[in-house]
Amino acid sequence: MGRAYLDIERQLNNQFNAVKSAFKETLTKTQRILNQQPQDKNKLYSFHATEVESIAKGKVHKKYEFGVKVGITVTNKSNFVLGIRRFPGNPYDGHTLESCLEQAEILSGTRAKELLWTLVIVASRYQESQFTKQGKNAAWIPDV
Repeated sequence: MGRAYLDIERQLNNQFNAVKSAFKETLTKTQRILNQQPQDKNKLYSFHATEVESIAKGKVHKKYEFGVKVGITVTNKSNFVLGIRRFPGNPYDGHTLESCLEQAEILSGTRAKELLWTLVIVASRYQESQFTKQGKNAAWIPDV
């Protein structure tokens, strides 16, 4: 990649400004990739999808994933998608619930009567006493 970058940059010196401006964004991304170090923050992981981030998973077999965290709000019985929201910056899961519920309410026009979500979200924002345990330990429903 480095040699191709230098060769293209060298050949662009003899070209018109229109050709140089067409390559500007591509060369900027390439230079960013070539100059980044392992300990740098805000690395560029994907040339074509610059919003991709590293998400630390903490698992032995898969320590990292690459992408952007999303929240998907669906109905319980039919799994009809009410809303999808992306969360850049890899926020904590518990801080994404309110935003997802607000979007689902705006798009559907109705407020949710029951909520099911993972235990992680319950632990961060709500007290366990406000909820009724449902099924296995993975899901909770608030008392309404």
